[in-house]
Amino acid sequence: MKRITLSLLLAIPYLAHAQNFTPELEHYFGVAPTDLISIHKVWITNELSPDTLHLSWKRVDDDYPAEWEVNLCDFGACYGDLPGSGNMIPIYNDFVPFMELNVNTNGVDGVGEFHFWVYETGDLSTAQDMYFTITTDLNGVAEVDWSQVEFYPNPAHENVYLHVPSNATFELHSLDGTRVRSGNQRQFDVGDLPPGMYLLTIWLHAERKTYRLIIQ
Repeated sequence: MKRITLSLLLAIPYLAHAQNFTPELEHYFGVAPTDLISIHKVWITNELSPDTLHLSWKRVDDDYPAEWEVNLCDFGACYGDLPGSGNMIPIYNDFVPFMELNVNTNGVDGVGEFHFWVYETGDLSTAQDMYFTITTDLNGVAEVDWSQVEFYPNPAHENVYLHVPSNATFELHSLDGTRVRSGNQRQFDVGDLPPGMYLLTIWLHAERKTYRLIIQ
């Protein structure tokens, strides 16, 4: 397995999440066929639109089979490999930035894990995590049995509990699209959120399902 960790980056304190941009997903799950080059993309919303947003990114960690060829593209360039950092071109008006991995497995079975920070150029304290988990179809990814996925209570007052497989992640959005919670923990606090309806999305392998969650 090929593994590269930017230890210097890990020494930089992670301070806060920015509000000027919102990744579509914090953790992307995808399947890479062994006989094709697959494309795995996460879109990013410019919350400043139509004003200009400047974004950069850093590769924090990755772990994937040495035989795989992984190339990264962002909003502005395709690099032909997996560099340690990059800057997107200025984002304004209706432009939608993204992070994208192009994966050629060369017929080799395996799983790739990739971790990036995306942040406003020049201000690493605005960094937001972006994870990619990519697996080959030779792994025989099991069909998701959504009947085994549960969350409770609903309505919720303080805590929400998830009964999901160990590799599941979730995102909680308000109805205006703002992501208010995300992660892979099996319990999260909603006591400080305004009452109302929210959308709870659970990701499992490359599939997702969205549920309504009422907070009182």
